[in-house]
Amino acid sequence: MLFLLFSILSTTLSAQTVNYSLPEKISHKNYDYAILGKTTEGILIYKYNKFENIIESYDESMSKKWERQAQLGNKGSAIQHISIHKNNLIVFFSYDKGNSTVVGGQFFTNKMEPKTKFVKFDSIYHEKWTTAIDWYVMHDEARNWYYMYYISSSNDQQTVIHGLLIDEFLKIRKVDDLVIPVAYGNIIDELIDNKGNVWFLTGKPTDYSNSGSKTWSAITVYQYPNGATAILKGVLLSTNSFNSLVAKINNVGNELVLAGLYSEKNSMDLTGYGLVKYNLANDSILVNRFEPFNEKQIKDLRMSMDVDINNFQITDLVLRFDGGVLMCFENSYSTVQTVEVPNYYSPSFPSIKTYTYLHYDDLFLTSLTNEGNLAWYNVLHKKQVSENDEGYYSSYGLIKGKDKIALIYNEEISDQTNLLAYLIKENGTITRGSVCNSKQKNVFLSPRKARQVSLYEMVIPSEYRGYLQFVKIDY
Repeated sequence: MLFLLFSILSTTLSAQTVNYSLPEKISHKNYDYAILGKTTEGILIYKYNKFENIIESYDESMSKKWERQAQLGNKGSAIQHISIHKNNLIVFFSYDKGNSTVVGGQFFTNKMEPKTKFVKFDSIYHEKWTTAIDWYVMHDEARNWYYMYYISSSNDQQTVIHGLLIDEFLKIRKVDDLVIPVAYGNIIDELIDNKGNVWFLTGKPTDYSNSGSKTWSAITVYQYPNGATAILKGVLLSTNSFNSLVAKINNVGNELVLAGLYSEKNSMDLTGYGLVKYNLANDSILVNRFEPFNEKQIKDLRMSMDVDINNFQITDLVLRFDGGVLMCFENSYSTVQTVEVPNYYSPSFPSIKTYTYLHYDDLFLTSLTNEGNLAWYNVLHKKQVSENDEGYYSSYGLIKGKDKIALIYNEEISDQTNLLAYLIKENGTITRGSVCNSKQKNVFLSPRKARQVSLYEMVIPSEYRGYLQFVKIDY
């Protein structure tokens, strides 16, 4: 197979603006947070802990405009999901009432003012001694359909999902229990298309105890149609096994796209990359391409002898308007080091201390055409090492533009590091350069938790010495 390998140009990337919010001490309140997106009222950020649900608005310069506590109408309400929809906010939340968990939703303005009354969706009974029910909410790309669900039971025979299909007006369109027999394997992913159809991917896992890795075989697609009963659609993959995979709905082409790295049957070693495209309208497999690594790719992936190709896994799948896809794989793994620490009270019996190091290294990009043919590939080099931080400051963030994407990452895991970016055009031309430097800015950025809020704007959080800040990068 022919392929194109483009050189990487190094330069200084000139972001139009880099704006910093003022640091806010959060260590004493134990806040978690989510970057919601951008409205005419500004960039909205949700901060929460066990007792508070706070919405904050920031202007273009990342100056805080206001901060408001979400008034949910019921004491002890827990927000399950917040979504920006047509410049308003849709909030899904639950609360306990007696022995039941009540779930519902409500419209708010982008100033966090109630716009409608609370709409009750369902009430689920549970025993006093049981814990609260964990609800999950997902929405389609256009945010016109929402699927709110929880696992009501799971055993050796089947998994039962209690779900509610809700439209953009908070009208319940369907309430049903979806039963997935254990013969179909475990649930891998759930997706919803722009027509309100819910899709479940199931597969049979194989664990390799020596490596701790897991592969998925016999991958099956299961449809939960809008207005009809659930249907087993077919087996997407029966021979090869995906070692890592990402699934997305292509609403333009009405396709389910599944991509990742694969291994041959009964093997734990990665063989190459695979792409499956499934037509949602006529239940047919359009592309079923599994391409083994060639010698050139293996050589490029193993720039040094200590690189294990089996440590690569898919991290992003970018769908193009022409039906093509860009797959991004990252080399991530951990190492453990045990050292003796002198014991000053008993020199004959030193203490043993164990250090766990997290590594997030090179990226492997593969661009495929609509038919699944290789257009180009490239290996982007980075080396990130951290200790016992769950990789919070490692890996990368992705921002999609009209004619290119940007992968933003910390050059090294340090509060004095450079924030770098790879800019990738559709034809494979790649440019690398510096975005900004953290030195003297008192920030420690986490690109992997970044959120794209408009076509060329990304907001990146910083948690540093108990303070939370947000940095907006405008290209």
